[in-house]
Amino acid sequence: MTDTRRIRAVLFDAAGTLLRVRGSVGAIYAEVMERHGARIPIETIETRFREFMAAAPPSAFPNAPIDEVPHLERRWWRALVSEVMLPAAPFDRFDACFDELFELFRTERGWELLPGVRETLDRLASEGYMLGVITNFDSRVRDVLRHLGIARYFRSVILASEEGTAKPHPDLFRAALRRLRLLPGEALYVGDRPEHDVEGALAAGLIPVILDPDARTNAPGSMRIRSLADLLDVLAIDPRELSAGLYP
Repeated sequence: MTDTRRIRAVLFDAAGTLLRVRGSVGAIYAEVMERHGARIPIETIETRFREFMAAAPPSAFPNAPIDEVPHLERRWWRALVSEVMLPAAPFDRFDACFDELFELFRTERGWELLPGVRETLDRLASEGYMLGVITNFDSRVRDVLRHLGIARYFRSVILASEEGTAKPHPDLFRAALRRLRLLPGEALYVGDRPEHDVEGALAAGLIPVILDPDARTNAPGSMRIRSLADLLDVLAIDPRELSAGLYP
């Protein structure tokens, strides 16, 4: 029998959708800082990190040679972390502290999978869907996926830092479609942030799915799921209804 299914691929955001910080950013930063002789309350770190992340420009570097991207990513993070740790100034061992943190968040010491990720990826792969990642995270995400044991599932990992444009710009999503040789309506995109994930996916013609465990998100134009396991129910819907935006 000919496979007439239109949805051929499921693409994912990374942080907040597939993986999350192990514990909290504040606790990890505070522990590493203390080893290097500095102290800031965890709550202060958390607050400053959120504020500076929200205000920072995207970690995307238009026209940068690909071999320079890791250096630019590291410089971007160093500037942000120095702002977060400013209350500890003067901090003589800042460079060593930053180096340890930067490498820690390359591994499973800094990250863990969200519930149901591995089981969902197994099921999707076994049913023949192409899988990929589209993220504003930097190139360390490839190491993180490998350390967490899920890198093998993904045919494509598209990074803002390497493409020179960040979500929600539709060009980042279009890069993934080109890499996998897909038409826009042939791919679902799963994320957790409407302003980045839904807006960008819709602009590029992908079918957006918002991961919203607590049903707190207002994301018109997207399918809402409580867990990644619910993706199997989404994929059971007639693709013509999905592509027309007729969500239950």
